[in-house]
Amino acid sequence: MNLPAVLRCCIFTSLVYLSAAAAAFAQVNPDQAAELLLNSARKAFNEKNYPFAVQRFKEFLGKHAGHKLANDARYGLALAQIEGPDKNFAEARDLLQVLASAKEFPDQPFAQYYLGIAWRGLGIQELMSAEAKPQEAPQRRQAAQQRFEQAVAPLTAAVAVFAKKVSAAPAADQMLPADLEWSARARCDLAEIQLRLQKPKDAQATAAPFVKDPVLSRSKYRDLGRYHFGFASFLIKDNAPAQKVLGLLAPFADPEFGLHARYLLARTHHLADERAEASHHYDGVLSEYAKQKAEAPKLLQQPQLFKNDPVIRARLEGLIRNPPPDHVARATFYLGVLQYEAGRFADAKRHFAEFPKHYPQSPLRLEADLRIGFCQVQLKEFGEAIKTLQPLIDRDPRLSDQVLFWIGKALTGAAPDPAANAAGHQQMLTNAVNVLRQAVERAGRLGNQDPDAATRRGEILLEIADLQQHLKQNRESAGVYAQLLNEKLLPDREEEITLRLAQALHLAGDYNESDKTCQRFHQKFAKSTLLPAALFTFAENSYFRIAQAEKNPPSPERAKVIAALQDETIKRCQSVVDKYPEYSKIQLARYTLGLTYYRKGDLNNAQKTLNPIPVADRSAELAATPYLIADCILRQTPSTVPDD
Repeated sequence: MNLPAVLRCCIFTSLVYLSAAAAAFAQVNPDQAAELLLNSARKAFNEKNYPFAVQRFKEFLGKHAGHKLANDARYGLALAQIEGPDKNFAEARDLLQVLASAKEFPDQPFAQYYLGIAWRGLGIQELMSAEAKPQEAPQRRQAAQQRFEQAVAPLTAAVAVFAKKVSAAPAADQMLPADLEWSARARCDLAEIQLRLQKPKDAQATAAPFVKDPVLSRSKYRDLGRYHFGFASFLIKDNAPAQKVLGLLAPFADPEFGLHARYLLARTHHLADERAEASHHYDGVLSEYAKQKAEAPKLLQQPQLFKNDPVIRARLEGLIRNPPPDHVARATFYLGVLQYEAGRFADAKRHFAEFPKHYPQSPLRLEADLRIGFCQVQLKEFGEAIKTLQPLIDRDPRLSDQVLFWIGKALTGAAPDPAANAAGHQQMLTNAVNVLRQAVERAGRLGNQDPDAATRRGEILLEIADLQQHLKQNRESAGVYAQLLNEKLLPDREEEITLRLAQALHLAGDYNESDKTCQRFHQKFAKSTLLPAALFTFAENSYFRIAQAEKNPPSPERAKVIAALQDETIKRCQSVVDKYPEYSKIQLARYTLGLTYYRKGDLNNAQKTLNPIPVADRSAELAATPYLIADCILRQTPSTVPDD
């Protein structure tokens, strides 16, 4: 670590000099004795013998509190408390608060910087206490946030003060001045604090110069700054710049943030449906972590390779002693998600089943169990899925709506064949709807706590509406589709839901409202691939009005109404047939048109319309096609044979 001049000076060069100084100690005056003591503290600090440095600095301050170099000793003590193995951030903070406001102190900018670092250290200690004492977690996390807030001002000041000390930007072929590097370093730490404070937009802005500024792009802290920029961009779902900048960090060799940067890059690819790239980087995270973990014991046996640096030693010991970091567990988890998304449900099921064995403390453990249930539903193991999912309902309020949603899907899949057991089929689907309603209520409870909860609530409501249609509860189904549109729960699926609403209203016999919905669809989604289906529903509405009108007692007025409806139906059906010959239900549209001509008595047009329907399609709803054609032919055949 680069240190300010006050700690780099006065390093003794030989044991001979030390021995001579010790021998002469009794003969020096008090000022000289004080400087010798201070220099011994500095030497210990520079050699990273922090406990001895703390002892010496404290001894100096105990004996020479009023000395002209007392502030230097206070500053050195504060840094030793921060850098040493026995961190004492509270004492460092108290010392640095005085020095950071002392304009006469030559290293005031450094004091401001390290004051921010001390506040950060206190915040991290509070987070560690929250993990160690779950019963105190809320208070500890709140205290941590307060400590991080306190770090912002001194770090912001340090960024500005160090940058101000540089009079001119260095030339492109020059190294950055030390003060500019310290400003860059403070900028990185400020961005980290802003991330900890859940202010990713601020962090992105703070770190942006490492991406955009040609000077800071040459800083030795460039990669750390870019990591913070990529992380912040990912958090605000600005994934394109996140992916671009994180990709610049390849081969992700930094031992502190390299693996996490690669994990974030994998996530950006995954969220962009670039699954091959995502899988490559997830695997890279896992293989590199395994490699580092395997090498850690060997390196610890050869401390000379890392100059016995206590920071490196602590990292290596952590690799051996600590569970895998969260991003490693998440990389493993999302590999299973990729398998699921690729339709490899059996592989994904095995993957998620193994997850808790490797990461028993992971916060994703419950979600892994939930994903097993997903896989079982997809594999049509409905009974097993229900057994897997039911114990999870109340385990975590954040997941309970998803658990109930997939139980509803499992119940739907487990319903008996309606041909063999109609009542059982009906009852099972009714049970599924009831469970899905519970899921809607659970998702609604989350409110603003989960930004994705509203979307999930919409998806569950859509599932309910579709089931209600299957149960022929068309009026209720239409109400749910209308709710989805009114509340804008699934804006990306508005076209699809609007069409389903039109179809549900049609099936409920509300042809007027269905017409209005079809017309609204035509106006809003004129280029939609679903437009033919909407126009066909529009035509069907008119056709079924004919059947309604025919139920009225015969009268001249009834005949006029039916004739007008027949003309309107022909117009609507003809539009579908003429404009959308590739529509999946084009033969049904042609059949409806032909049947309307037939009932109108226009047998010639009826025959012309029905003839093109392929023989292979003349079944089910179109089964009467050949009989209608035959009847048209017969009824158009002359009843008498000409004499000649």
